[in-house]
Amino acid sequence: MRESIADMFSHALFELEQVTDLGGSKHGYGTWKDINNPSLQHNSNCASMFRHLAEVQTGVQYDPESGVDPLLHLAWRALAAYECKARAKTLHAYESL
Repeated sequence: MRESIADMFSHALFELEQVTDLGGSKHGYGTWKDINNPSLQHNSNCASMFRHLAEVQTGVQYDPESGVDPLLHLAWRALAAYECKARAKTLHAYESL
């Protein structure tokens, strides 16, 4: 039997909750859903993901500001970017009806 995503990534998903809370308290809860949010614009978001990846590559285990593993910040940004893309695609499909 195949494991669920929640079972396969239980630790990561639990920690992503912390990243969500940290980001929400810093930037406002739910602001990531705004497609005009400058921090999630493609270039800015990619730059942030590359910065977190560089932290991982250079041995940084904890983000100095949040205390969280940079891989979690990278994962959160990647998931948020994909979710925004999927929501925009869905919205466009509904608008085309």
